Amino acid sequence: MSLAPFVQILGRGPGRSRNLTAEEAEAAMGLILDGRADPHAIGALLMLMRYRGESPEEIAGFTRALRASLPPMPPADLDWPSYAAGRSRGLPWFLLAARLVARSGARVLIHGWAPPQPEGPELREALALAGIGLAADPDEAGRLLDRDGIAFLPLDGFAP
Repeated sequence: MSLAPFVQILGRGPGRSRNLTAEEAEAAMGLILDGRADPHAIGALLMLMRYRGESPEEIAGFTRALRASLPPMPPADLDWPSYAAGRSRGLPWFLLAARLVARSGARVLIHGWAPPQPEGPELREALALAGIGLAADPDEAGRLLDRDGIAFLPLDGFAP
């Protein structure tokens, strides 16, 4: 199966196209994650979705497919995604907020993208300053959560 049926749904033209259902979005993302989708088709699908505006159903379907492909994650009271960190080139104040939540007794798992920054604050350095451990994988994140109540798990540590 290819992404063609999903691209066709999104790109039929004015008055005939529609957003994907949650089930369709889940199937499309499953193809992408399995490596069975042509990169050009992925680009077409994502551009059409962006043009139309992503629907809650599409996001839910993508999320289900992504969750099904991930390794088991350690249990946390607060699952804190951080995939735009560093783009603003501002200070990562959210780390201090997460630390305060953890100090209240909640287990906080922050996960996201933490690339080296050519300019501005380095997120990985800020983690140490905020007293937040950097985990290499979900198992280490679980140990840090047990010990500190908070951990940062970079995307490359669970979904390279």
